[in-house]
Amino acid sequence: MGLLAVVIRCLSALMSLFPLHDRVVFLSRQASTLSLDYRMLVDELRARLPRERVLICLAAPETQGVVRFAFNMLAQLWYSRTSKVCIVDGYSPVVSIPPARRGRTVIQLWHALGAVKKFGLQALDTPSGRTSKQAQVGCMHQKYDIIVAAGPGAAPAYAEAFGYAQDVVVATGLPRMDYLLDPAPCASRRQAAEKLAAAHPFFEDSRRNVVYAPTFRKGTGDDAWLTRYLDGLARAFEGAGVNLIITGHPLQKGFDEELLTRYEHLCYVPGASTIDLLELADCVITDYSAVAFEAAIKGVGVYFYVPDIDEYRVSPGLNIDPVLAFGGVASTSAEDLAAKVMAGFEGARDDAFDRFADAYFAGVAFGSTSRLTDLVCQRLA
Repeated sequence: MGLLAVVIRCLSALMSLFPLHDRVVFLSRQASTLSLDYRMLVDELRARLPRERVLICLAAPETQGVVRFAFNMLAQLWYSRTSKVCIVDGYSPVVSIPPARRGRTVIQLWHALGAVKKFGLQALDTPSGRTSKQAQVGCMHQKYDIIVAAGPGAAPAYAEAFGYAQDVVVATGLPRMDYLLDPAPCASRRQAAEKLAAAHPFFEDSRRNVVYAPTFRKGTGDDAWLTRYLDGLARAFEGAGVNLIITGHPLQKGFDEELLTRYEHLCYVPGASTIDLLELADCVITDYSAVAFEAAIKGVGVYFYVPDIDEYRVSPGLNIDPVLAFGGVASTSAEDLAAKVMAGFEGARDDAFDRFADAYFAGVAFGSTSRLTDLVCQRLA
């Protein structure tokens, strides 16, 4: 990492000799395709600006090819040094390592609606996070001018995770909130849900649809956890008249698909986005994932299955402890949680998390994409 930092600084010094262009560039090292937030913001910006002033430069993770990743990073470094506005959705070495450039604005558009578990600088020196030395050498999360949050409730955790004062965090909302809240009959999420329902007939049967959407577990050394947890939940809901639907985190290894033959009510929807499943869900079971906030915004009941919460309290740590804060909809036991879900279907659901989510997003309504576009255009002026 030290050698990479030296190379990035040397190249950035040369590139900084070139003028800044009146354009915005979207950078990511998370994936080679646009996220929902990026796609919606790009579309809105291109509706207001000439197409050539809105650039996209993405990179698949280095695990998918080091040489290709290196060339993508070189391109990202060039655009980050020569564009007036840079938007990132996670840590970007080409932005954080070189010196800040006068006249340029860097906007951190973090890829979640909130932070249940700790991340970034909050999780240093835990098995799930980076070491302090890595953070120092890589200038982790430095050089941001604006940090975008989905709601004011996220500001304290974001400020701590990125290492900034809270006034740098701006609660404009994220574009995906518009995706969830769009009232139009032909809204994109409704069209996506119709396609899912047509492809998977179980969505149209008489059972309740319970979506299980756990977070990605990093650094645990336990590759079998998903199979184990899914098996426990499937047994707990056996005979309850529900479809237990699993899609999985895009970075997570799969589960033992033999479970699908063991439990007829266990349904697998590979490749589906959890945000699209919300349109068809009667409730969502998660653990420490920000999908809890997406479900709350959509008005779908949220439950927390957290059998490993003692470990998570240590690594990476928790900004929000579901068991302590929302015990009425959280449990370490699959059987206990299933009982709470079924009681919720009968109208006996604890609403503590719903009230928490309302406060978390207080004052942020439909129109996040437009507000973000205004913010970017102001920095281009």
